[in-house]
Amino acid sequence: MKVSVVVGHSCSSAAIRASAVYAEAGVVMIATGVRHPRLTAPSGRRGIYRLAGRDDRQAASIAQLLASKFPGARTVVVHDESLQARGMADEIRRSLVSANTPPLLIVSYPAGKRDYATTVAQIVAAKPDVALFTGQPMEASIILDQVQSAGFRVATAIGT
Repeated sequence: MKVSVVVGHSCSSAAIRASAVYAEAGVVMIATGVRHPRLTAPSGRRGIYRLAGRDDRQAASIAQLLASKFPGARTVVVHDESLQARGMADEIRRSLVSANTPPLLIVSYPAGKRDYATTVAQIVAAKPDVALFTGQPMEASIILDQVQSAGFRVATAIGT
């Protein structure tokens, strides 16, 4: 039996490694949620497709949204310390600087916790209008709840 199409992998690192093997074997690969830019690089590799946008292009779109819909907003970028979220935060910072709307603060937090006191204190001290989260939605909601419990409310929260 010959494999013609693979739908998956959900993990970026596995998908990136597998894509080279599939491309060489002439097997079509459709990655459903992988956003890492290296999945479809190098360009010219045939048969590797993605259904999710690329992280490096998502940052420019977010920066454009912030610059057009929230001009002059005080923005913080909040990420868990994962490679994906940190990379996205770095790309967003670069894009925001290019759009002449640099963030006030880039702050990280350790994933999987329930108490984010240090991160919350940094956000409250910055008094942002917009908080942009590149980590997990559940942790973002916990952090936003703790920010509100500390007496500050972020007007707009955006997740990637």
